[in-house]
Amino acid sequence: MGGFINSGAVILWSLLAPLGALFFKGKNAGIIWFGLFLLHAIFSVIFKDNFPHEVTLSEPIINLFFLMNIGVVSGVFFYTLVYFRQLTTQQHHLLELNNAHLAEKKIQSDKLLRNIMPDEVADELKNTGKAKARHFKKVTILFTDFKGFTERCASMNPEEVIEQLNHCFSAFDEIIEKHNLEKIKTIGDAYMCVGGLPIENDTNPADVVSASLEIQAYMENYKQTCISRGERYFECRLGINTGEVVAGVVGKKKFAYDIWGDAVNTASRAESNGIVGKINITESTYELVKDLFQCEYRGEIDTKGKGKLKMYLVSGKTKN
Repeated sequence: MGGFINSGAVILWSLLAPLGALFFKGKNAGIIWFGLFLLHAIFSVIFKDNFPHEVTLSEPIINLFFLMNIGVVSGVFFYTLVYFRQLTTQQHHLLELNNAHLAEKKIQSDKLLRNIMPDEVADELKNTGKAKARHFKKVTILFTDFKGFTERCASMNPEEVIEQLNHCFSAFDEIIEKHNLEKIKTIGDAYMCVGGLPIENDTNPADVVSASLEIQAYMENYKQTCISRGERYFECRLGINTGEVVAGVVGKKKFAYDIWGDAVNTASRAESNGIVGKINITESTYELVKDLFQCEYRGEIDTKGKGKLKMYLVSGKTKN
């Protein structure tokens, strides 16, 4: 077109080189080619007087080529910007999906954590990586155990044992949740829960005894249903004690919320020295619920490691 200025738009085609390098070779190659483009432009400016200035084309042709240079190269750059915009939008969408997936996984992990320990303890564990042990002055512990479980299992296949345990323990879970009790753990055929923690209250002795009466009624219905079907069944002992405990999480792996103290051991003795199908409570619990429930004194029962303990059987709520 004649000279560097008149032919300036032609140099825009040179930008396709760094652009192509950026697309197909990556950022480093794009930078190198863009540097070469700048050198080429600088070289053209410095030595512009060495280029011919004569115009041998008509003005309409010059205008046409100028528009083609500007239009095509601008179009390429515009398409490039659109492409990167779409790519950014796609990456943003993928990031949102990934964040949503992570949020869902977090919710699931939170639910799992809260399913194995109280909410307050779960929050403390998440925030600090550990949970401090707490002392509770008055809680009520319930233990249940199935009569002759080991012998009964010998005549049942493993799937049947698990099915029966799950059937009973799932019902226990629903009952204790209704009475604001906290499930601690199951060990084999033993089920352990407690009232009065992690939120302390004064109603936990009555709450636990009320839940025990519902468990007792459930086990009786379960027994009669199994008998009518000619199926094998479990029979349950229930033991309750009220006292002081320490509660917390120990260890670094497979966290488990647990309670410790003499009150726990005494509750276990109340269960092991109980009567099948009955609710056996210690004197400490009896003194707190005697006006609310019908209780029968059993006398002093000799227990392993605890000596003689006064025990009572709960038969139902007191009639007003």
